[in-house]
Amino acid sequence: MILPFYKNIQIRLLSSFFFIVSFILTPSLVFAENKMETKMDHQQEFRFNPGARQGSPLAVNEILQLMSEGSGKLRVFTAYNIDCQIAVRLNGTISAGYTLFLEVDNFSLSGDVNYREFSLTEFMTPPYLDILLRVKTADNRVLKDVALNNIKWKELTPGDSLSAFRINENRINGNIQMDIAKAHFHYGEESLDNITSMKASLSSYYEADKQLYKVADLLETISPEDYERAILDDFKVCEAELITGKVTYAPFWNVLPLNQNDPLHIQARLDTLSTRTKKLRETFNEVLSNLDNHLFETGLDYLAVGESRKALELFERVLVYNPMHIPAHIKLGQNELTTLQPLKAMERFEKLMGKATLPAQWKEEAVDFVSGLFASEISKADEAMEDGRFLDGLNILNEVEKFCYAAEQWECPVLLKEKIRAAHYGMYRSFLSVARRAYSNKNNSFAVLYAESALEYQQNNKEYISTEKETIALLQLIAEGYFSQLSNAFQANDFALALKLAEDAGKLCKKYADAGVICREDPVMLARKAEEYKRSAERMVIPVVLSEPAIMRDDMSREQAAERVKELLSKGHLKAWAGEPAEAREHLNNLMHYVIRYELRKDSVINMRIVSLTEMIAAKECEKTYRDIQSMLTMMNDHVKRGYYSEARQSYDMAREINASAVNCQWSFSDTLLGLSFIELLSEYQQLIHEAQSAYFGAGQKGLEAFIRKYRIAGEFFNTRQLSQYGAEHQSLFEFSAASSNSALVIATIEFLSNDGYHPEVIELFRILERQGFATREMRSLQEYAGAQMASHLYALRPETNPSEFIREKTGNDQWLRNFSRSFTRNWP
Repeated sequence: MILPFYKNIQIRLLSSFFFIVSFILTPSLVFAENKMETKMDHQQEFRFNPGARQGSPLAVNEILQLMSEGSGKLRVFTAYNIDCQIAVRLNGTISAGYTLFLEVDNFSLSGDVNYREFSLTEFMTPPYLDILLRVKTADNRVLKDVALNNIKWKELTPGDSLSAFRINENRINGNIQMDIAKAHFHYGEESLDNITSMKASLSSYYEADKQLYKVADLLETISPEDYERAILDDFKVCEAELITGKVTYAPFWNVLPLNQNDPLHIQARLDTLSTRTKKLRETFNEVLSNLDNHLFETGLDYLAVGESRKALELFERVLVYNPMHIPAHIKLGQNELTTLQPLKAMERFEKLMGKATLPAQWKEEAVDFVSGLFASEISKADEAMEDGRFLDGLNILNEVEKFCYAAEQWECPVLLKEKIRAAHYGMYRSFLSVARRAYSNKNNSFAVLYAESALEYQQNNKEYISTEKETIALLQLIAEGYFSQLSNAFQANDFALALKLAEDAGKLCKKYADAGVICREDPVMLARKAEEYKRSAERMVIPVVLSEPAIMRDDMSREQAAERVKELLSKGHLKAWAGEPAEAREHLNNLMHYVIRYELRKDSVINMRIVSLTEMIAAKECEKTYRDIQSMLTMMNDHVKRGYYSEARQSYDMAREINASAVNCQWSFSDTLLGLSFIELLSEYQQLIHEAQSAYFGAGQKGLEAFIRKYRIAGEFFNTRQLSQYGAEHQSLFEFSAASSNSALVIATIEFLSNDGYHPEVIELFRILERQGFATREMRSLQEYAGAQMASHLYALRPETNPSEFIREKTGNDQWLRNFSRSFTRNWP
């Protein structure tokens, strides 16, 4: 139905009226369609939670533990608080929904927030915030709870929205309200890793402080001008470089804001010490590059004034720094030649002139020395061969040849081969000479023995002795001798001898038939003939039985005695030549009975051979004694290197006795043994150490007190005699106690060192007791005593020291050492 025009206008006016009235009567709707804001003052306390196992409560406990370590308080008495204002703003309309905005203002952290000199408020600020937002009507009817968890509130910037939500329009009746029902700051799981990192950073920061003090102390003890300590000081520079390098890359640089707060001035100190260390490195590189020449020149100065021992020590030190320093090797080699140690000199230059390239500036000197050494050894070999000592000469030449093969940078002279050939041929001829003498004396068995020895020697050395014809000719001559003697035996009716001669001749001819040795008669037939004659003769002889064998027959003729003497002389020469002088002298003593009884000295040949054997035995005994002393010297050096000083002393005393008895020898080890007299000091030191160890294993506290007293005596003996220069080492009482794992000894050492003077090692010993599980209350009296003693001794040395700062630096406010620290501070004069 269509209304009249005026009624339509009336309806439109009424609608406008009702809309205006509703707008005036419902302000909440208008308000809800624009902005809404609420604020809340928030306080939150963080305390120790004994039941925390994970998450934020565990992180809080760990932070409080860190704070307690920095402040010296117990963890249960530490806490920190948050104060801030939290503002929440809603933008939007009922129909379109609302968007939530969050702001945290006036945030502050108070309480235990300092670790020593560092404020950790930024680190300790919780990264997460949980909020419960409650939207209500004017009559407090809850329209909606909006829970926002794990808000990274520190990352929010103005204009960042957190969440959007809607409200059911049907539930709204009038104005709406909003408030913050709950707010809670907390830590996430990653915070535990951050706390671990912070602990490590703080620890490394304060450790860097200690290490930089250590570097400063090291650098103060370094003197580039002192060449005697150059290597030791270079090691100190290396240690300083290592420490500064570790500090440079320590973990705290990436965690602690040192550009804002560096309470211990680590950066500045590190820069200064690094610069000093770098300059010292440049200086020591230059010093070490010239150290070998400096020490060598100093050694020459000592040598010029007759102090050869100091000079040799310096030459040895030169080789420690530069193993290819040829002049030092030459000086040491000259000393080895002087002290009759040519093999040692050859071994030295054998290594130098092997495959390694010699320094060009010294190559000519090395070649000259080796040439002189070669000429000296060749001369000795010639002298030995001229005296008939071919074995000695050959040994010398073999060592020279070995050196030639090893020393690739030195061309071995052709002369050496000729000398070796001559020595081998001399050995070969010496066998033949003895065999010929035995043949001349009709001692065919010895003649065969020496001839076979000659043949064997020739076969083993064909390179130098090309033919055995001379030996075969001699064997043929001996075979002829058998038959000549066999004929005489038949004529003398000595059929037993004839039988033996025939058998021996047969064996000889058969053994060397291929070499051309021929028997002029059939030895088998002659042996049968002698056997038949022997049996016939035995039937005509009454048997006689002797009760004991006769050593020297009364009916022996002078000729028979002479033959016996010659036989013993041959045996003696053989034993002496074989290097068995004791058995050779036994043969000499035996034959002298015959010589005296039968007055055989009148025989010039026998007398000459007795003199020759006596001299040969004396020479061999001197050789054996020389080798024995050389062996003992080697054993002494080995014992000293291993620290067996008592055993070295035994070898030293034995070598002195043997050297004293070798008065007739052409050599003497008196100077060498005099240079080893320090072994007596090392032996005395080891005896003192053994006495201390015996006391150490004694019963009870008295045993430990006796040990400390005796160990201190041993240390003073070691230091006053400067035994370290001989390669010996001595652990200080502190080092021994620290390595012993014996808590009773550590306690006794603390008491002793506390009485003895200022010993910073006492603190380290206390830390050992801490690691061994001792409670601080158990050590209270000892800590108080040690602290008082250290304060007294340190004040006498450095009265300007600030006791509080000093003890805090040394102990790091360690609660286990608190009685020690308090006693130290309380007793500072």
